[in-house]
Amino acid sequence: MFRLFVPMLLVFKGQLHSPVKEKSTMQNRRTRLVVAAVTAVSVLAPVSALSMSGVATATDGVFVDQLAKQIAFEATAPATVILPPALATRSAGGTLTKSGTGPYTMSGTDTEGNAYSFETDCNYGSAPQTSGCTNNKAENLKESDQRTGTITTNRTIGDYTDSAAVTVADAIELTSGGGIDGPNPGTFGSIFGPEVYTEAFSARAGQNIAFRYSALGVGDEYEIYAFLVEVSTDDYADGTHTLVAHARGKNQRWKTIAGTIPTTGTYRFRFVNGTYDGSGGLAVGSNMYIDPVIWLGEANAIGMDTIGDKVRGDADQTFAISAQPTSAGPVFFSTDPTSRCTVGAATRDNEGRSHAQVTIKSSGTDGQCTIFASSNEFGPYVPAPQIFRNFNICTSNLADGGGHSISGTVAQGERLEFNVGTITSCGDNYNIAVQWQKCVSGNCTLDSHFENVGPAFNKSGMSTDADAKGRLSLDQSLVSFMLRAKMTVTDGDSTVTYNSPLVGPVLAVNRTTTTSVAGPVSEPKPFVLPSGDTPRVEPGKAVAYEGGVPVVLTSEPVTVGGVQSVKLGGTSAGGGKFEMTIGGDCPTCAVTQSNTGDSVLGMEQAAAVRVGGYGFGPSSQVNVFVSSTTRLIGFFKADGDGAFLGSVKVPNDLPRGNHTIQVSGFTADNVIRSVSVGITVDKATPKGCRVVKRKGKKPVTVCPKKVTKKK
Repeated sequence: MFRLFVPMLLVFKGQLHSPVKEKSTMQNRRTRLVVAAVTAVSVLAPVSALSMSGVATATDGVFVDQLAKQIAFEATAPATVILPPALATRSAGGTLTKSGTGPYTMSGTDTEGNAYSFETDCNYGSAPQTSGCTNNKAENLKESDQRTGTITTNRTIGDYTDSAAVTVADAIELTSGGGIDGPNPGTFGSIFGPEVYTEAFSARAGQNIAFRYSALGVGDEYEIYAFLVEVSTDDYADGTHTLVAHARGKNQRWKTIAGTIPTTGTYRFRFVNGTYDGSGGLAVGSNMYIDPVIWLGEANAIGMDTIGDKVRGDADQTFAISAQPTSAGPVFFSTDPTSRCTVGAATRDNEGRSHAQVTIKSSGTDGQCTIFASSNEFGPYVPAPQIFRNFNICTSNLADGGGHSISGTVAQGERLEFNVGTITSCGDNYNIAVQWQKCVSGNCTLDSHFENVGPAFNKSGMSTDADAKGRLSLDQSLVSFMLRAKMTVTDGDSTVTYNSPLVGPVLAVNRTTTTSVAGPVSEPKPFVLPSGDTPRVEPGKAVAYEGGVPVVLTSEPVTVGGVQSVKLGGTSAGGGKFEMTIGGDCPTCAVTQSNTGDSVLGMEQAAAVRVGGYGFGPSSQVNVFVSSTTRLIGFFKADGDGAFLGSVKVPNDLPRGNHTIQVSGFTADNVIRSVSVGITVDKATPKGCRVVKRKGKKPVTVCPKKVTKKK
């Protein structure tokens, strides 16, 4: 591992800058880089005591071993920055979800269809808070959108001390303040600038590169980006960007970020400050601070167990914690707030694991305590990104709050649901496991009389909601057995167990066939309405029928395996539930929002259609049709639980325009169930073209211009 030291002599144009004249050619840039390196050696030498030997670096493409490499920041003028949409992939107004109890985790899907998350101190979408974040309206549960405006920017060098009293010397400070363009109030946007680049450095594929930054909302909140930029002789300034860091919030303490070098080559870092209009009032301003030391070496990560909630007593109480980084180097612990809990100095054992004692103060108040763990560079390893563990301190133990229930029909082909009810706890650092069991011997009174059926349902930190259920599909192997649900709740220190009353025995269902319904079908046909026609559905709409009777249907956009899809679900009059997910896997396939707020599923000719769900008879045939001119495009065999998953193709010759995809088959009761959804179909993306996906909007296809040769 070696450090990339950033000397302060060559940071900004006009501020102690080298007299080397700026030119646009690659050769002159290389000359300037050499001057920077030579000057840096004179400023920071000697460096051998601060780095490890045996690290390969490159000079003019030839790799050699040297002790350390030193780089400078380029002297570009501070200014507003317009990030292209391909780089500001997380600032496009997409929907975000929030989890955690602070720091909070915001999750979303970027414009490329990739899931991502970032940590923030702002409790977006919640009631007013004391963290200093300026707004908590529901609009803040969305990404920002990049705006224009008028801001002043500046870059300086100086020591910076964060809110945890950690000081970094000679930090590079990027500041901005001013205002962004409207609307006001309404959606909440960001404006970016200034930025700073490092000079080029060489690295091998698979190495880790780590840096530290801090950020502070001043006029409003911050939003920062950091990219690793590949450098080539043909494209020095605008090479391929790899996103290494993105975050938004009010106050980010010094934080280590690590990324992996994708391919062996030459790179630069690009740091972009930004400010987010969290208040909706258009006035903005934020600061970004960058540690001038950058590390390059082996990946390092800290492993640490979760911590259960604790009960506060009349006297101070202690408990042990431990953590171990990949490097086996020392781990440093801290707590927040120290009025509620503190941590002692850590010791390290022979295995490289660090141990410390946490004290719960009897004089403290009920609430959350956060333990932070960090580890510096060690041997060939870069510093490990800081992690945290939350737990709650209260005056009552974990307990069963009741409200449990079982719903469903105890018969073959049906599905049972166990509702976990409520859990009494001072926080949500607990895990619930629901395991269905069948009685195999005795009088079904002892645990030894039962055998587990299927996998356990697990969820952490759960309150009563529609998803807090343990589900079991009743197949033929469960016929005649008595069943129960066993719930186990644990928070690391306490465990609560609940056994449901017995249900059953499971009834066998005798299937009958008639001349009109003979399933599963060998020559499948689409469902036909009483009018003699198959359902035609407008894009963004969906309908479902069971035995010719309409079924109320729910619809929501989801992303499954990177494919934007529409999830449909419903319950028939007889109580049978079903769910189906339909998505298109192609360059322009996407779920967009119509003017009426409907989720419109877009496809291409020859696109793969990903289809999955449950609600059909065990081992029955599930058919997929496409209309306007109805035709079968594929079929699947459901498993023993009536579930299926697979892929079919949109016909190459299907005309452009509006069409309907229908999924149909027989239920466990031998009744035809069909779900139809309206789609739009476009031409297949031509070769050589690229597609820019936009969250909630129709993708844009960009093709190279044709060049006409002169005769």
